[in-house]
Amino acid sequence: MVQSIVTSAMPNGMRRVFAELGVPLATVDVRFVNAQFYTRLRPLISPDRAATRLPPPLLLKLMTRLHPEFRRRNRLAGEVLAGEPWNQVIHDWHHGVKAGIEAANRELQSLDLSDLDDDAVVSHVHRCIEHCVTEWERHFWLHGYDMSPIGKYLYEARDWGIAPDQLLALLEGASPSTAEPVAALAIIRRAVERTGASPSSLTELRALSADIDRLVV
Repeated sequence: MVQSIVTSAMPNGMRRVFAELGVPLATVDVRFVNAQFYTRLRPLISPDRAATRLPPPLLLKLMTRLHPEFRRRNRLAGEVLAGEPWNQVIHDWHHGVKAGIEAANRELQSLDLSDLDDDAVVSHVHRCIEHCVTEWERHFWLHGYDMSPIGKYLYEARDWGIAPDQLLALLEGASPSTAEPVAALAIIRRAVERTGASPSSLTELRALSADIDRLVV
């Protein structure tokens, strides 16, 4: 099921964000071979023709200057670098988008399956899968708006004489979205340790105390 979802969601999400940000690529293809995950950048021109070597520099330069989609994306990329649209995407995420996803998740999780007949259970499963496909696609679309400013940061800092890995290390813990889950899990762990119990399921975990039940969302 996961293979089916990511094979659809990743190319669709990346195709959308590449087009929005002016990236000179079509998308990222996904395949699973013997259960192993493989990806391939899909070029704008002749994406299914096996390339044995790079085109001559002059031809490549002409192609990027004359091909309509290359020209559109080159123009758009300049607008993106100047306008920094990721700031609006981040604002929207914290002012409604994230809350809307969480509400949809809780609505799906709140349904008591024991009250449903077989057809209703199947319908609910399809709703869950469709929700996953939609939000996984959004996940990959959002990657363009978190990776773009990081890429710009690394590019503009190239003359500082600092290695890229050191520049990236400076960002560790800077994002509340990344650091918050770790802090929340630490609080839950300490609360569980105080009970002396070793729960083996979410149900057992929630039953330990009202405070723990409130913390597990």
